[in-house]
Amino acid sequence: MVPIRHADDPTLGEIQATFDDLDTDKQQAVVAFMWVGRGDDSEDEWEKALAEACRNWAIETASLIAHPQLADYLQEGLSLMGSSCEE
Repeated sequence: MVPIRHADDPTLGEIQATFDDLDTDKQQAVVAFMWVGRGDDSEDEWEKALAEACRNWAIETASLIAHPQLADYLQEGLSLMGSSCEE
């Protein structure tokens, strides 16, 4: 759910809809990528991060898109895992 203060932001709304359309396992992977990207876990701890994201997943997980550094964390997480948004 998008916080009220951003309810009129069309970009955030589009991102929210995209995230909401992901299967649960893909939402969990996004959370794990974010954690790896912000340094909570290393790329070698991917399975641990993913397992933790699975254990902590809730319908409210989509609210993480409002995190101000989400894009940076996801980009870093993907980079550490050998991928990028360019692929």
